Amino acid sequence: TDIEFISVVNDAPVLANTINLYKEYDASLIVMGITGKNKLEQKIIGSNTLRMALKSGFPVLIVPPAAKYKPVERIALALHFKENLTETIPSKEIIAFAEQLETELMVLNIEQENDKTPPSLVYAGQQAAHLMFDAAKASFHLITDNNVAAAITDFAGENNVQIVISIAEEHGFFENLFKGSITSRLAFYTQIPLLVFKAR
Repeated sequence: TDIEFISVVNDAPVLANTINLYKEYDASLIVMGITGKNKLEQKIIGSNTLRMALKSGFPVLIVPPAAKYKPVERIALALHFKENLTETIPSKEIIAFAEQLETELMVLNIEQENDKTPPSLVYAGQQAAHLMFDAAKASFHLITDNNVAAAITDFAGENNVQIVISIAEEHGFFENLFKGSITSRLAFYTQIPLLVFKAR
């Protein structure tokens, strides 16, 4: 496969500039790293990456510094069950991504032990997940763990997952994964790339 490199230099802000280039080249994906030589660079780069994932509206693949290329055989979609799940999850785009890679899709829901989500809402979320992803022959996994980030990482490692998919919602599940310092926000993705889709 031939790869074309295009260099663009201007004074536009990173977010606006990337969005403009995405549209100009009719891209399918934004790929960003999260590493820097020092803490200041890590903070700047990590903040830009997080902002891109939350604000751009386009799929963003976050590649951590320790990630090594592996053929993608399994992807895991981390979902948080809530009301109107089918109206907010870009299921068609996720299924299309999985089909394009010819990979297995695993839908993962993690509930915290002290989670106060009503059982009826959890059940409705399970039904919605099946409605969206049964046609893609997805497998469904329910885990109870107070450390959501660690549970995702453990699940990915134990099940040979090469990409984790998360849904970006401001003030939602994705944003809550990234509380704290920039290094601790992204530390649990030291080896597994994270693909972020914007909630509808």
